[in-house]
Amino acid sequence: MKIVIKSIPLALLVLALSINVSAQQRANRNMQAPKQNEGMMHQRMMNMLDLNDEQSQKVAVIHTNGEKSMLTFTTKIAEKKARLQTLVTADNYDSKAVNKVITEISELQKDRMVTKYAHRQEIRELLTDAQRVKFDGFHLRMQRMNGMNGMHNMRGNQNRR
Repeated sequence: MKIVIKSIPLALLVLALSINVSAQQRANRNMQAPKQNEGMMHQRMMNMLDLNDEQSQKVAVIHTNGEKSMLTFTTKIAEKKARLQTLVTADNYDSKAVNKVITEISELQKDRMVTKYAHRQEIRELLTDAQRVKFDGFHLRMQRMNGMNGMHNMRGNQNRR
């Protein structure tokens, strides 16, 4: 009987550790390959739209150019955030420099959004009315999902940690 009573806390500890490990694995899986997930989402959307060959080729070019632009913005924003981190952890806090970098980050994020929606509009212009409805619905659902997950706070298609 004593052995059973002594083994209960041990079993609870093992259970708690296994739950913790499981949660960490799920979190890592969700953050592991955001670009891969974005690629799958793009492919799913393209399949759903049932594009003709000409549309597919044009969308591919627009998408590639958009990805290049987003990568440039992502890199610049990451550099600015690193600079900001350096400034806010410095021994001598320089509020003017911090504010300047914050403004630069905000401008880059704004420019990224403008570019993103310009690319989206370029694609919309290639679509038929029926395809536009599907395209817009897809993006609306994605925004809702990302909003619920808290992942679309300008981290969404940018630098996921």
